[in-house]
Amino acid sequence: MSCWTPWPPDFVVVAVPHHAGREVVQECAARGVHVLKEKPFATSVWEARDLAQVCQGGQVELMVTLQRRFNPGCRSGPASRRR
Repeated sequence: MSCWTPWPPDFVVVAVPHHAGREVVQECAARGVHVLKEKPFATSVWEARDLAQVCQGGQVELMVTLQRRFNPGCRSGPASRRR
């Protein structure tokens, strides 16, 4: 079963092992799906440039994020205020 049918996503969050990121980002760009890639964005400067060009060519937005959900200084909510 393909994740692309019957309704393709508007965007995906790519959180895969470092070696697999390129293939996923390229597939998304080829299908016109916007990408939010978790760090590290690429394994080299050359790969990063290539992926940026691939996404630009596919007219998709390419974004990079650094998750901080496990960083105690970035937590919010009632449990973090009790400390």
